[in-house]
Amino acid sequence: MTDYKGIVNEVLKNDFKHITAVLIYENELPSVFVHPPYADTKTLFFEVSQGLKNIMENIINFEMNKIHEVPVYVGKKLVLAYFMRIDPLKTVVIVSDTREKDNLEIRFEKILNEIKNRIT
Repeated sequence: MTDYKGIVNEVLKNDFKHITAVLIYENELPSVFVHPPYADTKTLFFEVSQGLKNIMENIINFEMNKIHEVPVYVGKKLVLAYFMRIDPLKTVVIVSDTREKDNLEIRFEKILNEIKNRIT
């Protein structure tokens, strides 16, 4: 069995700058949840999964192996989520801590591609 959490941690190298959480969804359900070490895990997971709920319900409509950017609410804060469907059943999501782009898309696309390459 693949250690997805280990792969995500290895790719991030503990650099959570502008990252609220990284999730891997399998069959539209979160199977991996990686977050900064200082986060309140239970609250964060609930807020992130609620914010991503509508996106994941419509994930079939998004092109595979391409980065997609969508606004989501984490609690009451509007931020950006970047995600990539890496196969018909798996989606990797990076939830930012901001809605400012500041070249985050380029960094997050590299992270998503590296996670995808290590998983597939």
